[in-house]
Amino acid sequence: MRPPACKYSYIWDASVVLDLFKTWNHNNELDLKSLTLKTVSLLSLCSAQRVQTLASIEIHNISFTSSEVNIKVDSRLKTSRPGKGFLISLKKFRNKKLCVYDALKIYLERTKDIRCESKWFISILGPHRTVSSQTISRWLKTVLETSGVDTSIFSGHSFRHSATSKASSAGICLDTIYKAAGWSEKSKVFARFYNKPICKSDFSTSLLKC
Repeated sequence: MRPPACKYSYIWDASVVLDLFKTWNHNNELDLKSLTLKTVSLLSLCSAQRVQTLASIEIHNISFTSSEVNIKVDSRLKTSRPGKGFLISLKKFRNKKLCVYDALKIYLERTKDIRCESKWFISILGPHRTVSSQTISRWLKTVLETSGVDTSIFSGHSFRHSATSKASSAGICLDTIYKAAGWSEKSKVFARFYNKPICKSDFSTSLLKC
């Protein structure tokens, strides 16, 4: 009787957040708060994953190669089936200020001596405990506000909308977008709820080139 309605009729341009990060210092020069905000934002954009997924990442499930970072997600999530995990693979990007690989690696180095939990993202202030998806959503909202996006309209979850809409407008094929975001080939979720008009290959690399 009451089918779900779309939360947004349009979406902010992912470029405004990327342009903000271009003005920041290099990752190894940022304080922990700025590094955390940047890392979670780049990961959210480049993976197009839900906030719940980001909060569930375990430190032992992240591995780095010379060219990419692989993140295994095996926690029980909103749409996952028992025992069914998936892998997020993100390649190095030539611009280190926008490189999620570089941000994740420096974040790991910065937090290795202060963390006491197995989850990847920990609180900015001590004691550095595991953070909830609500905290990560607040971090993302802080970045939106700093970027000039109207946070009375857009929440932290809108990163997923922005990333996939930006990729679609850039001509990235739907199969690549669906695979990156975790939607099935026959899913209608993207068309109905996520692919919105924007106000002003590899998923993450193509997105950052836009």
